[in-house]
Amino acid sequence: MKRKFFRASWMLALAGLVAFSFVGTSCGDDDDDDPPANNNQQQQGGQQGNEQQGGQQGGQQGGNEQQGGEQQGNGKNHYLVVDVPAMEANPWDSQFWIYLPDGVAEGDDIKITMKVKADVETPQTGDNPVFGLQWHAEPSDYAGNLTVGMNFTTEWQTIELSETVGAVPEKGYKSITWNLNNFEEANKYYFDDISVTVGGQEKVKNGNMEGTDFSSFYKKELNTDTAPVVVPETSVKEE
Repeated sequence: MKRKFFRASWMLALAGLVAFSFVGTSCGDDDDDDPPANNNQQQQGGQQGNEQQGGQQGGQQGGNEQQGGEQQGNGKNHYLVVDVPAMEANPWDSQFWIYLPDGVAEGDDIKITMKVKADVETPQTGDNPVFGLQWHAEPSDYAGNLTVGMNFTTEWQTIELSETVGAVPEKGYKSITWNLNNFEEANKYYFDDISVTVGGQEKVKNGNMEGTDFSSFYKKELNTDTAPVVVPETSVKEE
């Protein structure tokens, strides 16, 4: 009888120990499960913050790269150069033409816009600008005068000249002309973004000097060219 009682007591004690162990393990799991969940949320939140910050940095970097590309593109601007030696005899020994093969007619409104500069400033004396523009038929075939003129400075400037065409001679007005030896010193003249509109329609090819079609431009440089020639590609420079 004592053995049965002892065996029953031992089994009850063992069952209580096992039950306590289960309860203890369960409580331990509850305590350990919550912090990892919070850590995961914090990690995910931190990762999202890093991604957001990285996206902002990437966007800023992309914007800087785009701005840098635009600046680099601006740094590769092309322009036309006419190299003129000192005058030896006549103002027309060196000339530059904008050629308009269709010409103009009496009553046409024309507008000339361009960026220009020179190595040496050509200051105006009196009321007349140094360079009064002329009309030629074909380049080097004088036909008349425009009423507008201009000077050059050593910094890029945008000029705008406009007038209404008067009576046109039979041989026509097809070329707008500069006598570059009107300024007697040796000089280099720079032209860019040339636009000539006649009745609101642009008549100039490759006015920004970014391509290879210079058929709208002729030049004559004293001691270099004896007759007008289409501006060669070597006269186009890059800054």
